[in-house]
Amino acid sequence: MRTFVGFLLLLSSVIGLAQQPASTNQPRVLEFTQADAYARYRYTDNQFGVVTNDDLQYRFTLRPRINVPRTGTYFGSRVETGSNFSSSWSNSGIGRSPKEWVLNAKTIFIGQRIGKHTEVEVGAMDVEQGAGTEATYTDLDAYTEGYRLRLVDLHHSYAPSRVVLHLGYLGDFTSMNAFSRLYRLGEVNYVQVLAEKNFEKWAVASLQFDRLRGLNLLRGASRFNLPDHWWINEARIDAVGRTNNSPTAGWAFHLTKTKGRAGKFNPGLYYSHLPIGVYQVGTQQALLNGDVYGLGKRIGVTSKYQVTKAFDISALVTRRLDSDPFGFRWRAQIVGRYQFASLLKRLP
Repeated sequence: MRTFVGFLLLLSSVIGLAQQPASTNQPRVLEFTQADAYARYRYTDNQFGVVTNDDLQYRFTLRPRINVPRTGTYFGSRVETGSNFSSSWSNSGIGRSPKEWVLNAKTIFIGQRIGKHTEVEVGAMDVEQGAGTEATYTDLDAYTEGYRLRLVDLHHSYAPSRVVLHLGYLGDFTSMNAFSRLYRLGEVNYVQVLAEKNFEKWAVASLQFDRLRGLNLLRGASRFNLPDHWWINEARIDAVGRTNNSPTAGWAFHLTKTKGRAGKFNPGLYYSHLPIGVYQVGTQQALLNGDVYGLGKRIGVTSKYQVTKAFDISALVTRRLDSDPFGFRWRAQIVGRYQFASLLKRLP
């Protein structure tokens, strides 16, 4: 209760400091920044060749946002299927796994814009990724509770374009409901300081320091946009290092063809190597990276086909290259996604 009262007092003080004059370009009171429905078939096996997943799954993701007129205040949430920190998929009952229906508000937060360059957010939120991927950091489905300061649209030749400071809690890997985790606002086991630089149209780079459950982590990432006529149009590389308590490091790269003759078809290739020790505290993992990548050395091929503006189909085949008995050996999946946020925007 004290945490909740403190949360309300902090929000009230921020709003009081940040009242903004009326604007002729106000956002809609209710908007949906994402509204996607997915279906996928997934196959995995283990190091012994035993099939562990052979299922048809579904996923639903909705991100509503309420903007309070003329105040700069907004409320956000992510309502989603899935029962795991690193996966938002649920089983349909077709395949090896039993049918399930799980839908939760995984994030719920309040934000305040202060002027043109500052945002403050409080609550259960998505994790800031920077320019990196979920191969070496949290899954894109992850969440964290706490307090975030974000400086954005910083236009200076030698300064970052965006700076993020987050103080909070990262964990509760099986607690999908954000309301059940809000008491974590009174705890801090995670500190993130992130700086990102946007080099016009050709590259984005980020560097961050994290303190997580006693681990000191340093992570750097870059995304390059290459000429249209090249074989590769997008290249991404990210690396993470644990700098204390048995230092170790991991890294990944992604190469994708997005333009030119490929048209709507976008093939890609990736390699990832994330040792189990990077995020290990005792016998536990303090952070779970993307479930598609897992731990160890892996190589994979990807593809995506944009059928229509709102509907796309993607596929992935990946193989573990080392002998560490963690997670899957082979993984293959095909995913269909329909984005219906544009339909919701037409609502009055």
